[in-house]
Amino acid sequence: MHSVLDSLRRLVRSGGQGDSPDSQLVDRFTTCRDESAFEALLQRHGPLVWGVCRRRLKDAHLAEDAFQATFLVLAREAHTIRNRQSLGSWLYAVANRVALRTRSVSIRLEQQHQQETAMQGPDAVTELIRRELRPVLDEELERLPEKYRSPLILCHLQGKTHEQAARELGCPSGTMSRRLDKGRELLRKRLEVRGLTLGAALLATVLADEAAAAVPDGLSAATRQAAVKANQVAASTLVSTQEAAFAQRTFKVAAGVTLLGAAVVMGAALVYRAASAVAIEPAPKDAALLR
Repeated sequence: MHSVLDSLRRLVRSGGQGDSPDSQLVDRFTTCRDESAFEALLQRHGPLVWGVCRRRLKDAHLAEDAFQATFLVLAREAHTIRNRQSLGSWLYAVANRVALRTRSVSIRLEQQHQQETAMQGPDAVTELIRRELRPVLDEELERLPEKYRSPLILCHLQGKTHEQAARELGCPSGTMSRRLDKGRELLRKRLEVRGLTLGAALLATVLADEAAAAVPDGLSAATRQAAVKANQVAASTLVSTQEAAFAQRTFKVAAGVTLLGAAVVMGAALVYRAASAVAIEPAPKDAALLR
């Protein structure tokens, strides 16, 4: 098998014969062991086979294994193909069978692994359940109504007592306990729909374990440093904003004082001009001139 896989890799790197019909390529490969003919078939039908394997198998590594296995079947059974003009249909059917068989084997191995883990003891079972529960726990918690979700978060994920949770939620202790029981039951049923069947005691145990998870020291330190830097930047920005606002207010006051001063000066000039006009008016020298 390894030698065939190596041949496949070499064929992909070499040139192809893309213009020849499938039947001629299959004939050349089966009769003359023409590797370039097999490479042309691989390039021509590879995307079809890969698409089948990728859709049938969610795991990329399993899909790659199924892809290689399909063309290994072609290399071994090419001489048995009767309708070589329909090689695409033949490869499609082989890829389907290989992918389904690969998935079946994978599921069987996973089940066997779970059984072996379960036989190791209750701690292994709890760890298995915990591993399956973690990806969906928060998703199902988020879907619960608020009055049931909050008691679960406070008591199970934050480790608070019933009395502490009741005080924080502002409700009687009895009401909080009933909501907690109801929330656990709703969560258990939602997880059961997801294929996770847990008893009430086991669910409480797993939730308690999740509450005990400690934040890594390195992460806490890095977060604290980032928060300090962010606070310094925010403070600097606030000071700059306050200084800008102060400068703007000072400018407005100065502008107002300047305008007021200008108005006073202008008013004084007008009064001075009026007074000067009265002062320089010539006094009549003779009363006769006034007649």
